[in-house]
Amino acid sequence: MATTAPPLDNNSSSSPRDLPPPFDDEPPSYREQNDDPDEILQPTVFILQGQSIHAESADSPPLYELSREIHAQGAATGLIELERIDRRIRTSSDGTPAAVVRRKDIYTLNHLLPLWAVEYLCKIEPATRKGLGEVGFKKSPFPHTGYRAVQVLSQKEEKNSKSAAAARQAAKHDCFFVVKDKKNGVYEWCDPEGKVVATQDSADGGTRTGQYKLLVAVPLSRRMMDGLVALWCLWLWHLHTVEIREKMTWKDVKRIMQKPRTFKGGFM
Repeated sequence: MATTAPPLDNNSSSSPRDLPPPFDDEPPSYREQNDDPDEILQPTVFILQGQSIHAESADSPPLYELSREIHAQGAATGLIELERIDRRIRTSSDGTPAAVVRRKDIYTLNHLLPLWAVEYLCKIEPATRKGLGEVGFKKSPFPHTGYRAVQVLSQKEEKNSKSAAAARQAAKHDCFFVVKDKKNGVYEWCDPEGKVVATQDSADGGTRTGQYKLLVAVPLSRRMMDGLVALWCLWLWHLHTVEIREKMTWKDVKRIMQKPRTFKGGFM
């Protein structure tokens, strides 16, 4: 004979009012909250010390981290990974706040030897579709000065943009930043219209200190901020590599060329 279930006790732990809210009423997940590429981030000061990139102070928790220390690398290094470190405070099931830390690979920094017949000796490659895409440095065309951080075109796209009109259109839409040397280790990062987005400096105005700074002057989307940080690190690496290669002999080059290659083109 079937039995009737007893009514719920209001004081019982299984009371309906104690049940979790429906799924649709829950707040967005951590990933949704912290991975919006269009989220606007406010101006800040980034500090690179060793492999870690901090905001405002080197004593603050790192926001980004490199797989290798840029200024400790030799000319043979071809790849450095960049990851973003996200931190959020979430409320646990018992109501107490808990810190959540997530690491996310965002870019690969790629630097080739000048012996390779490639248009971009250094570029960033995204680890996610939410990034800027492949972006490399090219010298600004005459009569302009500095270097442009531009979208890396495929061979087909490059062929289609050979006409003057197409080239101008591509340059207008695919240039993210223009880097201008202001001397004494200071570089200005401007948008395609010439507005200063950030200023690159080091602690003593030189390039041999252990601490490097990027002063971001305008609000940027998360996509653009991540890309700017990656390109800044790539530019620092490029300056360091140029300094090293000026001292290289042909014997050094042959020794590097004999090293095994990685699948992305770097040297092990």
